[in-house]
Amino acid sequence: MRYADTARIDALAADVEADTASAARRAVAFLRGEDAFAPHHAEAERLAAEAGTPATVAETGPVGERIDARTHELHTLSEVIGGLDIGDATVRASILARIADVLGALNRARALLAARRAELLDQEGRAEFAAELALLGQAVTGALAAADTPERCEEQFGRILLQLENLESRFAAHDGFLADVAERRTEVQDAFTARRQSLQDDRARRAERLAASAARVLETIARRAATLSDPDEVHTWFASDPW
Repeated sequence: MRYADTARIDALAADVEADTASAARRAVAFLRGEDAFAPHHAEAERLAAEAGTPATVAETGPVGERIDARTHELHTLSEVIGGLDIGDATVRASILARIADVLGALNRARALLAARRAELLDQEGRAEFAAELALLGQAVTGALAAADTPERCEEQFGRILLQLENLESRFAAHDGFLADVAERRTEVQDAFTARRQSLQDDRARRAERLAASAARVLETIARRAATLSDPDEVHTWFASDPW
């Protein structure tokens, strides 16, 4: 640049480089100390203790976020240490080894949290699944009561099957739950099949009764008409009789 003070810029750049080197030396001097990572170890122990205390799945979230944040900080620190110009390789190795120790403690806390979360998921999942099955049972009872024709029976059966499919997709991760859903599907299918057959039998019997009643009416009409002596009496009887 035409009017840039290059000498001043070079001086500022040298100052920044010197300050960076000085900060790096102070950081290395601090990190090589025996107690440099004591707070990190203490934090990892607290997180491990908290990992076993959540009472719900939702409560595991904040603990997991803190573990992830501390892990990210240490990974960033290890990258910085790897990029510093440290003359003594043993010092760099010592610092990186201490970072690895803290990361190991955080990983143990994460494992404890994962185990607790899995346990809570199983407990909450079983409670939710039991409630869903109870709700499904009430829905089946209502659907069977509402199925007053074979066509309505098919309609209600399709609606219940949709609920079963939704239940199966929600609890797909639990093999035991899927077996229960399959068993419940068989029970529902048997119940609706029996209901449909009962409605079809009732419809058939009603049709038979109507046909028999119609046959009796026709027989009575024929017998009565046979007793009439002329067409006028026939016309009069058909016009006046409630048959």
